[in-house]
Amino acid sequence: MTRDTVVLAQLSDVHLGPMLRPPLRLLTPKRLLGVLNWYRARQREHLPEVALRLAADVVALAPTHIAVTGDMINIGLPAEIERAARWLQRLGTPADVSVIPGNHDIYSTVGGRNVGVAALAAWGAYMAGDAEGAKYAETGEAFPFVRVLQRGRTRVALIGLNSAIETQPFFAIGTLGSAQLQRLSRVQDATRRDGLVRVIMLHHPPLVHGATPRHELTDAAALTEILRAHGAELVIHGHNHRRSMTRLPSVHGDIPIVCVPSASIGVETSRGENLARAHLFEIEAGEGSVRMTLVGRGLAEPDGPIVEIERLVL
Repeated sequence: MTRDTVVLAQLSDVHLGPMLRPPLRLLTPKRLLGVLNWYRARQREHLPEVALRLAADVVALAPTHIAVTGDMINIGLPAEIERAARWLQRLGTPADVSVIPGNHDIYSTVGGRNVGVAALAAWGAYMAGDAEGAKYAETGEAFPFVRVLQRGRTRVALIGLNSAIETQPFFAIGTLGSAQLQRLSRVQDATRRDGLVRVIMLHHPPLVHGATPRHELTDAAALTEILRAHGAELVIHGHNHRRSMTRLPSVHGDIPIVCVPSASIGVETSRGENLARAHLFEIEAGEGSVRMTLVGRGLAEPDGPIVEIERLVL
């Protein structure tokens, strides 16, 4: 790395435990299913101590910025939201950490009010652009937000999208909506004109068939077309609890699309999910080119230490 290298760390799908008991007034059918699923399997898989160890490892590496791509909590309870806010404070200040919500963060309605929406307020300082990024975002709109990260001559626009919506039981789909997609295209163009490396983050996989039908992004096809037409240098997401990478051709070159595993899974699961991992993206802009390296750190085996698992030039 050089003085021109921006290091962006990513954590996702923390699912902070243990499960908190939901008040009866908040116990919707969807929350009840979430509780049952936790005690049936997830409590043995998503381990708080693993999430704490991985987060501490990331912080010790002193990246330029940390991105958390959703699902910090489980069933959208106010007490869970408060616990996640304290976890974020340990991870870093709002100047050092950006957050977008996942489907577990915006979860269920009671009495006509989505209690999970409180997450947008409780974590609001982490879900906002900075002073330089504000000129690219549209006034009065929470998403996309833009943060500008800089080291030497490398300037990165971190663009945060919100794909989290309330869903019915047995569904974990996401939607961006046409208005947010239109704003995104304008942000892509403006940041490119100013020579920024564009990194887009969202929770759900951005590609068609990027997840199973009950877990996919409903407007992935529309997002794909916008990415093709306006470009980006990198797209990062979570949701699938598996490490994956593909490339999407665009008018400005291929876009790496990378999924990070959950930050808290500490055992082998029956669904083939990866053990806990964080990604660090080393980004350096040169004369008309961008060099990016993906470094994966996490558990190579259950109960093992946090180690470097992969290093890949994107």
